[in-house]
Amino acid sequence: MKRAFVRPLKKSLRFLLPFLSVLLLLLTATVGAATYDEFNGASIDTTRWTVNGTGFSQSAGDGYLHFSAVGSAPQSMVSTALYTSGVFTMPFSDYLCNNDAPSAQGLGSIAGLGLGTRSGNNWVRIERGQVHGGGYIEVNWVNPNEAGNPIHVNWLPSSITSGIFQLVYNGTDVSFFHRTDPSDPWTQVVKTDLNGQPVLVNGQTQPLVISPGWGSGVPMFVSALTGGNPSDQYGLSFKVDYVDVTAVPEPFCVLLLAVGLTGLVAARGRSKV
Repeated sequence: MKRAFVRPLKKSLRFLLPFLSVLLLLLTATVGAATYDEFNGASIDTTRWTVNGTGFSQSAGDGYLHFSAVGSAPQSMVSTALYTSGVFTMPFSDYLCNNDAPSAQGLGSIAGLGLGTRSGNNWVRIERGQVHGGGYIEVNWVNPNEAGNPIHVNWLPSSITSGIFQLVYNGTDVSFFHRTDPSDPWTQVVKTDLNGQPVLVNGQTQPLVISPGWGSGVPMFVSALTGGNPSDQYGLSFKVDYVDVTAVPEPFCVLLLAVGLTGLVAARGRSKV
């Protein structure tokens, strides 16, 4: 009688464990998730952002952060919150500019999402940009330990006018992702050459991963630059739907997902026998 009870119990646990693991993962993954700003207020929330420049604006009921400016001065909105890790997401749309500057001279018109401190010359950014040669998605970063603090460039051609940027910072490394539509899978930015073509090692692309060495929490920022030289007076406009900050999944959660999915596959295989 005892053995007859134990076998069904073991069988039930064998089938329940995968489902419970996935359920626990989903519940854990929601912890720390938050929309940092949906831009629904009558004006920019200065308790959340330090605004540099006059090109950013928002109005009640619109639900967007707008940027529109002419000139060459960089502008930004820097979060008042600091982060030691996180997944940072920013959808943008209606990107429009008349930039006709030459390429490879740092004169592009950009709309971007970044992490770190510009004043400390220790930051990373993913952006949509435009020059005479066309549009692009680009990742920039600056290492404070390098002489002259050059801005590093990793780019690929792109003419999208709307899309979604994402930075994944696990506390040590930053990875960069983008997609055009919310239903599209995320595309990780890979290392590219000076011509914007993927760098292949043994026939394989290489993910671009930056290790900034931040020793404490850093802000995120929304970046805008009309581009060109001061005399060019190029115009740039775009809008941002929201900015999300989500906790990076813990390794334990990833392990649970692996266990859960393995169990689900095994259970499905057994059910077909």
